[in-house]
Amino acid sequence: MSASGGEGGRMWTVAAVRPGAKGMNLLVKVIECTVTAECDDPAGGGGEASNVRVAQMLVGDHTGCIYFAAKNGEVDQVKPGCCVKLHNAKTSMYECSMYLTVDDGGYVEEVLSPQHFEVQDEYNVSLLDFEQVKRSMYD
Repeated sequence: MSASGGEGGRMWTVAAVRPGAKGMNLLVKVIECTVTAECDDPAGGGGEASNVRVAQMLVGDHTGCIYFAAKNGEVDQVKPGCCVKLHNAKTSMYECSMYLTVDDGGYVEEVLSPQHFEVQDEYNVSLLDFEQVKRSMYD
């Protein structure tokens, strides 16, 4: 973890993010974005069909970068080059890579004031090899 808290809790740095972390607030810059899925959801809200969009984004701060899985309105809100605050983010593992997502009750907030930091894109925490250890209930 890093830095002091602001409204809604402390701010994390990307380098401090680990599998299983949740309730994190991060200030990140969007490096790249690729829409990975776009389809109709026949069981959308209120029984009406809705469009579901998912994008894989690479985001980062001065300590490193990480994949962010954006969905629906987040896809349009988060564009390469912009800075955003991720409120109540959590990590998920998918195909041996760690991703950030916004948890229930969380949201993505575009930061309009200029942020002066270079993203450390050579340190991608999504690609680190985290050993998954299963503990026996009899240990």
